Amino acid sequence: MRFGYVPSDAQIERFVARLDFNQCQLFALTGEQHALKGLAQLSFAFLDNGVPAAEFAVSVEKRHRRSGAGLQLWRHAVRRAQRMGVSRLTVYTLAENAAMQALIAKHRAHIIQVDGECVANIQLAPFRASDWLSCLLEDLGDFLANPWIDRLPRKGVVR
Repeated sequence: MRFGYVPSDAQIERFVARLDFNQCQLFALTGEQHALKGLAQLSFAFLDNGVPAAEFAVSVEKRHRRSGAGLQLWRHAVRRAQRMGVSRLTVYTLAENAAMQALIAKHRAHIIQVDGECVANIQLAPFRASDWLSCLLEDLGDFLANPWIDRLPRKGVVR
């Protein structure tokens, strides 16, 4: 749950209306019949020292949790952030979201828990020219497992 609760359609519409698509990107993972499995958001900003940073948020439909959908969206978003020069990725999650905490802990995140919410800051490695091949192979694997294409309602990650 992106919001920590199940929002109404009106709340989602207000949230989407406030999105600045010059500063954020959305990635959708779809399945059979183009049904939405999950959605991730990267929101970009600059730190006080001018270094690019981003916030990551993800929602995975309940029936698709524990299927790798969140991990696939995470990997895609991290690669995108690295390619854009982001050095720090921030993730907010509920304290009871063990799956998300396990995912970010694998990236040696500095996690702070306050009032039932966790905030994690992750330092991303710079994207190197040699990373292109591994990204290409991962993207090919993702595509073969679950085809995706930019901004079209097909299976997989929409970037």
